[in-house]
Amino acid sequence: MLPYTSDAAFLGAARGAPGLAARFAVAGVAFDGAVTNRPGARFGPAAIRAASRMLCDAVHPLFECSPRAALVDVGDLVLPATSLSQHRSALQVAATQLLRSHHVCWLGGDHSITLPILRALRASAGRPLAIVHFDAH
Repeated sequence: MLPYTSDAAFLGAARGAPGLAARFAVAGVAFDGAVTNRPGARFGPAAIRAASRMLCDAVHPLFECSPRAALVDVGDLVLPATSLSQHRSALQVAATQLLRSHHVCWLGGDHSITLPILRALRASAGRPLAIVHFDAH
């Protein structure tokens, strides 16, 4: 089952499976099962990818470099939506696997995705972390 997946890639980057020879990855977590009002955050990853097409041609205007050679978009993660605890467990496993081969920018749904990703990051880093969290409201 592939709920809420998107055909567009972030900045037009290569679409690929985790482990593709790219240093950086973009991964979507299209989930809003932990909200009590106004769901819709599951559409966040697709909306971010669509908006990224308006940024530019992904080439820096002064230095003529592009992140595309080092970037892969692995699409939206396929995770169970049966319960919040199952979703968190599956997300932590998926995040751990992605973090073995990439620095990841997570495109998210609701705020509940942060905890399992932080747990995976902490386990892989083995040291204290810092977080930058962008929110649209």
